[in-house]
Amino acid sequence: MAEREPRSGLQAEVEALRAEVASLRQAEEKFRTLFHASSDIVAVSEIAPDGNPGRYIEINQTALDRLGYTREEFLAMTPKDTSAGEFMDDMVRVIEEFRTRGHSTFRDVVQTKDGERMLVEVDARIVMLEGRGVLLCTIRDITEQLRAEELRKKLEERLHQAQKLEAIGRLAGGIAHDMNSILGVVMGLTSALEAEVQPDDPRREALLRVLAASERGRDLTRNLLGFARRGKMAKKPVSLNRSVHDVADLLKRTLPETIRLETRLANDLSAVEGDRSQLGQMLMNLCLNAMDAMPEGGALTLVTRNAALSDVELNGEALPAAAAELVVLEVHDSGEGMSPETAERAFEPFFTTKAHGRGTGLGLALVYGTVTGHGGTVTLRSEPGQGTVVRVYLPATRERTASATGPQPRPGVLQRGRGTVLVVDDEPDIQEASRLMLEVLGYTVLVAGSGEEALAVFGTRSDDIAAVILDLRMPEMDGAETFGRLKQIDPAVRVLVASGYSAESGVDEMLSVGARAFLPKPYALQTLGEELARVIGDPDDASG
Repeated sequence: MAEREPRSGLQAEVEALRAEVASLRQAEEKFRTLFHASSDIVAVSEIAPDGNPGRYIEINQTALDRLGYTREEFLAMTPKDTSAGEFMDDMVRVIEEFRTRGHSTFRDVVQTKDGERMLVEVDARIVMLEGRGVLLCTIRDITEQLRAEELRKKLEERLHQAQKLEAIGRLAGGIAHDMNSILGVVMGLTSALEAEVQPDDPRREALLRVLAASERGRDLTRNLLGFARRGKMAKKPVSLNRSVHDVADLLKRTLPETIRLETRLANDLSAVEGDRSQLGQMLMNLCLNAMDAMPEGGALTLVTRNAALSDVELNGEALPAAAAELVVLEVHDSGEGMSPETAERAFEPFFTTKAHGRGTGLGLALVYGTVTGHGGTVTLRSEPGQGTVVRVYLPATRERTASATGPQPRPGVLQRGRGTVLVVDDEPDIQEASRLMLEVLGYTVLVAGSGEEALAVFGTRSDDIAAVILDLRMPEMDGAETFGRLKQIDPAVRVLVASGYSAESGVDEMLSVGARAFLPKPYALQTLGEELARVIGDPDDASG
C-alpha cells in the first residue's frame, strides 16, 4: 500500500480556521440562547458623548415580552424613554461611579408600552464591545417581591402591636379586677343606704350622685376588661342598627350645631353575637373620636350593611373568627384627617394627638379590644384634610335578636325576697357590703371567707340556705372547686357565680353544669335583688 501524502501546511491552516469559525459560531449561538432565555430583562445601550445612555443596540426576548415593544421600536429608543423613574436623570453621576467601581445596582421604575409601571432592580455595568464602552443592564422585576416585603413588615408590626396590646391588656385586666372590688364595696353600701332613706331626705341626692359616679367607674372597668378580653360577654344576638339608634339618640342631645349627624342603615341587617353594652360603648367611642376630629364642624355619618367575606378588603387584617358573612359598621367624619404615621398608630394604647388633659389615648384601643373580642376586626382609612373612615367587621349570626317578652321589672323597684343566702368571698369588705345589701332586700345572711369555710357552713345549714353567692377567684379552693363540692352535698344547690374577672376562669363551664346565674361585679342593689328573685323563685318554695 502506498503511503498518503502529508497534508500541506495551507490545508491545515484552512481547516484550523474553519474550526475556529465554527467554534465562534457555536459560542455566539450559545450566547444568544442564554441571552434570550434569561428571565431578567437584558439590555445593551450606547454611551453618548455627554455621558448619558444612548440608543439601545441589543435587547433580549424577555424585554420584548415584558415591556411590549417590538425589537425595531426598542432599537430606536434610549433607556430614558423606557424609564418612568428619576434615576436615569442622573446617569452622568452613575456612569462616573461605573468608571470607578465597574458597576452599580439601583432601583428604577420602568414603563411598558401599555403604560403599566414596574418597579425594577437594575444591575448596570460598563463593558467593552468592539473596542468601545457600552452600558449593559440586567433588569429584574421586583414589584411582587417588594409587595411581599411590605406585607411581611406590616405583619411584623401587627404582631408587635398585638404583643403590646396583650401586655397592656393583662395590666388593664388586673387593674380593672381590683377596681371592681373597690367599686363593689362603694356601690353595695351606697345602694343599701339609699334604699333605706326617705325620698325627701336631703342625703338621698348625695347618695344618688355617689351611685352614678360608681356606675361610670363600673362601665369604665368593664371596658377595660373588654379590652383585656377578660370580661364576661352576654353573647346574645345584637342588632347594630339598634345600637346606632341608641347612640344617635344620645348624641343628638349633645352634638354641637356645627356637626350634622346622618345614618344610612341596612333594612335587612343581620344580627351579630355579642354584648350589646360593649358594642354600644365601642360605637360611642368611635363617634366621640370623630366629633373631636371636627372642631370646626362637619358631617358624622353612621352606616351599616351586610357583606360577604369574599367581597371586603381588610387591608391585610385577619378575622379572629372564621365567618363567611359579615356585618359592617362604618363611622365617617369629614374632619381634619390623619397623617399616615398617625393613622398607623391610631389603635395603639395611650397614643393620642389631643392636648394634655383632653384625651387618654384609650378610646380607639378599647374599640380595637372590643371588636377583636367579638371575633371581628377594624380598619381605618384617613388622609389629612379628607376626613376618616373607620370600618368594623363582625361575624354575622343567623339567630334573631331577642325581643322583650313577659313582664319586666319596673326600673327603680327593688325585688325583695325571703330566705337565707350564703355569701362566699375572701374579701371582708365585700362580705360586709353584700350582707348589708341582702338584709335591705329582706334576706337572712350567712358569710364565709373561703371555700373550706363555705363547705362547713353549707354542710350544717344546707336545708336552710336558699341560694349561694359564690366568688369565683379565691385562694386555695377557688369558686369552681367549691361549687363542685357544694353539689356533692346538695345537687340542687342554687349558686350565683360572682366575679368581675371571668372570661378566663370557666364561668361558662360552671353555668353549663348547674350554676344558676352569673353576677358580674360590681353589682348594684337592684341587680342583686332581680337575680336572686329569678334564681330563688317563689319565696314560699325556697328553703328557710
